[in-house]
Parts: sequence; structure tokens; C-alpha cells
Amino acid sequence: MQVKDRPVAATEIYEVNIAGLSHSGEGVGKIRGFTVFVPGAIPGETVLARITEVRSNYARATLEEIVAPSAHRATPACPVFWKCGGCQLQHIEYLRQLELKREVVAQALRRIGHLECEVLPVMGMDNPWRYRNKGQFHAGKSDGRVFFGFFKPGSYEAVPARDCLLFSPAVNNLLGYLEQSLTESGVEVYHPETGHGWLRNLVIRESSATGEMMAVFVTAYEKSLNPHFLQSLGEAFPQLTSVYQNINPGRSPLALGPKFRLLSGKPEITDKIEHLSFDISPGSFFQVNHVQTEVLYRIVREFAELNGTETVLDAYSGVGTIALFLAERAKKVIAVEENKKAVADAQKNARGNGIKNVRFIAQRVEDWVTNAALDHERPDVAVVDPPRQGLNRGFLQALVAMGPARLVYVSCNPATLARDLGHLANQGYTINAVQPVDMFPQSGHVETVVLMSRVNERVCRKALK
Repeated sequence: MQVKDRPVAATEIYEVNIAGLSHSGEGVGKIRGFTVFVPGAIPGETVLARITEVRSNYARATLEEIVAPSAHRATPACPVFWKCGGCQLQHIEYLRQLELKREVVAQALRRIGHLECEVLPVMGMDNPWRYRNKGQFHAGKSDGRVFFGFFKPGSYEAVPARDCLLFSPAVNNLLGYLEQSLTESGVEVYHPETGHGWLRNLVIRESSATGEMMAVFVTAYEKSLNPHFLQSLGEAFPQLTSVYQNINPGRSPLALGPKFRLLSGKPEITDKIEHLSFDISPGSFFQVNHVQTEVLYRIVREFAELNGTETVLDAYSGVGTIALFLAERAKKVIAVEENKKAVADAQKNARGNGIKNVRFIAQRVEDWVTNAALDHERPDVAVVDPPRQGLNRGFLQALVAMGPARLVYVSCNPATLARDLGHLANQGYTINAVQPVDMFPQSGHVETVVLMSRVNERVCRKALK
């Protein structure tokens, strides 16, 4: 697409000085003041970039040549890194990845929230590999062989992910076995562009606590897997204690359809966060990085400053992980979540852990908070962990009306986090601490925990516009 009066043109090559990193891991530079995103480029580098797309206020480009490389450029450990869309930052030394993610959060707060805050160093991992306990693998076929992998960025073309360095050897061994077995069985692979075929995706979960594994075969229609195949699979992988089929007949890019069928084994696998046990069903949300989840939740607990007398609101509570994690130090926790299945899982997990001081509410979070504010509900501490789109204005207004003394905001999106913090800062809340956590090493994503409070001392001030 060519846009008039822009300083760049599609297909042309330009020299670009890379000044920053986007929230998705792309290098960001400017050409005569016009923003250009260059995947694979590192802040501090000068590169030659070919423009592939021109929009009204930005352009995208491919990296053609590195004119002046960064001292932090690394050789990617994965042989398909440059093709696969699973990682974005393997070409950057890990410590520099952490520094850049800190800058992404700080820049979002400054640019979007108009806030000048101290952003603490990102809490990284000692070993930033093989940390994922869940993977969604797209099925593909090459030279008559079935493979599982990830889509190339911006396409429906799957790249084989054999021995992916983000997953354990056990998960990779299972993938290899399934690729061979499904190839021998002549399975028909689904083609996203045509809508033809049967096997769409494979979802694998692995428990860090027990070693149990769950496999979900996502298919375009009801035909089941061969019973002999399932028996052989169970014999080869006894730790595979749960096998499901998910039916997803639509053309939507969503990985899972609404219908699950248990094919063999038990309905859930069990994992732990510290001493708490959680039963995980195939549709449950559970953080994918066990090590960093414990780090994240300890920060939430520290920021909440509970002494056993507080009422805590946990908004967007999912399967209750944060609510149960805080319950032992609170008088009462009110956990609100719209997804009824997640609430049922949360209630089951509470019973399994013997926790009785959590009230679970299956309701649209925004509606409950608005009504609670009108009814003069006054939690002492509020914890919010919203989806990527953040909090809507009605929720924020109701939250301010409820007036919790402390607010802990857990975010996976620096842009919407900054927007929401800016609003709360205008409504009498002070930002006391901003702590990023590297939940997804080698990717452009960063999780952030923010503590806000209604106190006079302003650790974070509004920036001058």
C-alpha cells in the first residue's frame, strides 16, 4: 500500500537508525520523523530496510542488511528462528533483552500515560529456555510427512518446530512420536486458506509439579482418533494422563472450538504454585511459565501487604490462582470472573486446597464492580489482571468510587497499562512501584506488576506534556 505525502515508498530500501523496541519485539526507527518497524533489528543499530507496507502514520519493513551491528547481537540458538513466529528476540543477548523490556514499559508510561516513573529492573530467569508448560502447535505437511510447528509471522504457513528450545525434552519427544505416527496413519491435515482437512492443531500441557501431560487434538470435524493409536500413544507415554479431542469447525483463527471430548485418561492434570495445587482442564487458563509465575505472584502478595484483616477484590480472577494465593493472608477475597467454567474450576481448586474464605462470582467483571460501587462495597485491596485490552473507563470509574487503599495491577500489555495508570493517577492514586517480570523469555512480551495507593507521597509524578 502506498500512501501519498509519506517520506517512504513500498519496495524501496532506506537506511534506518534503530532507536527502540516495540512491545512485540520489532526494532523501531524513523525516516524523516516517520516511524518504521523493522523485525530483527536491535536498538542502537543502523540497518538497511526494505519497506513492505505503508500506513498513514507508520511503515513496516524487512531487514536487508546490518550496516552497524549492536554489540548485543547474538547468534540465535534455534535453527528456524528467522522463519518461525514463536520467538522474536533470540538474536539479542538475554541481559540486553531484559534491559530493552524495561525501556518498553518506561516508554509506554511516559508516552501514553504521561507518567515519569522509576521502572525497576526486569526480573529475569537464570535459565531462559525450556520454560513453557503449554504449547499450541499448528499441524502441517511437507513431502508427505506430518509436522507440528508455528506460523511464520503474518502468514498461515507453518514452520516445523522439532526440538523447540522453549519446551521440555518430554514435550519434544511427544511431538516427534506424534509426527511419525500420524504420518504413518495418513492423517489429513487442515489447510487454513482452503478450509479443507481434519487435523488443525495440537495443544500440549505439562505439569511442572507432577510431570503429567495432556494432549488436545484440535480437528475440523467430529471424526475421532483410532483406538489403537490412542492405546499405543498411552503405552509409549505413560505420563500422558489426559487426551482430548476439540472440535473446531469454523474458519476463525481461534485455536479451540467450544466442544471437548475426553478420549482417554482423566479430565485434568495437576500443577502447583508454591504449595497450592490446581487441577487444569483443557480450556483452563494457567500461566505458561511455572518459575516466573511464582515470582510474579510473590510480587503481587508483597505489594498487597496483607496482614489477615483485609478484604481483597480479585478482578478477572480466571481459575482463581491469584485469589487462592492471597487468601491465606487475607480476611476475605472476592474473586470475579465472567467465564463460568473458569469459576467452576476455581471453586474446585479452593475446595482441593481447603480454602474457605474466597467468594467466587461468575459475572461480567465490569458489571459487578459498577454495582458493587453503587452498593458502597469497600475492598481494602484490589488486584486486577485484565486481558490485553486493559480496563474500560466504566470499570476504572467504579474502581475509583470503591476507593481501595491499595491497587495491584497485573498487565501483559504496557500500552493499555500506561493508559489506565494515567487515568488512575488523575483520580488520586499514586504509583508506588513498577516491577516488570520476564514471563516469556526470547519473546517481545513482558508482564508488569504495579502498586498504586491512596497516599500523599507521590513516588511517580505526572510528566509535563
